Amino acid sequence: MPPVHISRRQRRLKPWVVPAAVLVLLAAGVCIERVSAAAHHARHEKLSQELQAAPETFTPPSPPPQRPLAQPKHGLVTIEFDDAYESVYHAALPILQQYDMVATVNAIADRVTGSDPSYMHRNELLYLQALGWEIASHSMYHVRPLTKMTDAEADYELRESAQMLRSLGLTIDSFVTPYDAYNAQVRKLAMAYYQDVGAGGETSNSYPPPDFYSLRRVGVYHRMSVNYLRRLTADAEKKNSWLILFFHVVSDESRPLAYPPAQFRELMEYIHTQPVEVVTQWEGVQLARAAGEPPPPASNKPHQAQATLAGSARKSAAPTVSLKKARPPAKPISPPQTSGEKPRP
Repeated sequence: MPPVHISRRQRRLKPWVVPAAVLVLLAAGVCIERVSAAAHHARHEKLSQELQAAPETFTPPSPPPQRPLAQPKHGLVTIEFDDAYESVYHAALPILQQYDMVATVNAIADRVTGSDPSYMHRNELLYLQALGWEIASHSMYHVRPLTKMTDAEADYELRESAQMLRSLGLTIDSFVTPYDAYNAQVRKLAMAYYQDVGAGGETSNSYPPPDFYSLRRVGVYHRMSVNYLRRLTADAEKKNSWLILFFHVVSDESRPLAYPPAQFRELMEYIHTQPVEVVTQWEGVQLARAAGEPPPPASNKPHQAQATLAGSARKSAAPTVSLKKARPPAKPISPPQTSGEKPRP
């Protein structure tokens, strides 16, 4: 029998309620799979020590602990960070660890291998991946929209970014389009190298989404209110849809791409208290595929079938899906400082 998924809301019940519920499940012959917080803590302490000792050769153990997820009944939320700015590592990571959340980082290959301290590099991304985060490709150079390139140029951005990031030891399954610019030709090219594509749209996705190569995302910018984002989350819960929120910089800087840490923490705390499941982009796609929906439409037209298939999600409960991604520990762990790197505000 598949492992039972116990939601965050259940874990926050009074201390004598959850043990009673567990006893009932055990009496019914249900097997509950769990990894202790101490085991998680020990694992990530070991990863931290390995990364600090040999940052240039650090690779996470394989395979990581499995992360059991059930088919959603109250919607999915994905937190993403475009461009892989360094502030994500020092500002967003501790907050997300505190609330036991994973995220997706959309990395620009050329900047990961470069020397600009504004961006995360190999060490930080490998560490995040070992914590259960997803690293996705966000193109090779991110200099102009793929829709403004020739087919050969766009194919190079898609192919070479995946190859370069994978050569660093990163698992790359997803792609996110630069500038949210996307069309049928770019979609066709991306299908050769990736399992799914985040492509803008500024709204949530129905669940399961009708097209894994045209996932809609909502951008979060400097002056966007937490109340508005809470309403989007509540709407995803009500409709059992999939909301993908993407950020850039998490800092108090006064620029359009920066989102204040205090507001980011407030939003994450709210999401943590809701029954929505927080997943990476790859995890959301795997859950949707396990739900038994048909493959993406053959037309290659982005977002074409989104409205017509919005209500086609199966109402019957699907079995629990065990995804081979690591879940962060229940208690926050301070990320290691790699050689030559200094925290930024």
